Amino acid sequence: MQAILKDIEKKMQVIQKAMDSTNNPQQKAMFEHCLQNAAQVLANFKEIDRIVNSREDGTKE
Repeated sequence: MQAILKDIEKKMQVIQKAMDSTNNPQQKAMFEHCLQNAAQVLANFKEIDRIVNSREDGTKE
């Protein structure tokens, strides 16, 4: 799971760099939307990881 989280974070960095390097407002808006989606995906995977780990160590969610 940690590999997935790191991969998403790397992809977010690439998107951020692309957004920073463009002057096109439409592209900036698209990249911003992509970053928001990626941030939500990252949060979802972190929550899944937390739930899975809490089950493995016997604690409740």
